[in-house]
Amino acid sequence: MRSILLMFCLSLLSFTAFSQNEHAMHGKEHGMKMDQPENAVHFKDANATAVYQHYLALKDALVSSDQETTKSAAEMLEKSLQAAKSAKKLTGQAKAVAEASTLAQQRQAFSDLSNAVIQWVKSQKMEDGQIFLEYCPMANDNTGGYWLANESEINNPYFGKMMLHCGKVAETIH
Repeated sequence: MRSILLMFCLSLLSFTAFSQNEHAMHGKEHGMKMDQPENAVHFKDANATAVYQHYLALKDALVSSDQETTKSAAEMLEKSLQAAKSAKKLTGQAKAVAEASTLAQQRQAFSDLSNAVIQWVKSQKMEDGQIFLEYCPMANDNTGGYWLANESEINNPYFGKMMLHCGKVAETIH
């Protein structure tokens, strides 16, 4: 009887330890998924992915109203546009953002660049993710302005903190 009770206790202890290990591993797997971006956009052409990522960095710098970071991001975008054969014609527009002397001029040049990048992105083959085409009717002296983003939450590059959430999702690109 004593040996049966001992075997039962050992079995129960082993089962509990195994269950705790399974639970701990499940949490780690779940945590790893949470660390990955929710909407990672990838194109069939790796150069197109690089162009898009640099475009997002430029957009984010404008959202932050950081003129120096905007200049650096525009220069990086210009380099990635040169590497992407189908996008070389857009390098002049990225250069215009980099060479603008004020944040207002950078934002105006970004509007022209965005319109061109939007058309170019729509011509590329996406492997996964989705892109949000966003629009602010008050940008560019109330003529409106578009930009691309990885999230549906509006973070307006034309006004930054002054009107951070002004705009709407105009289209979702798959």
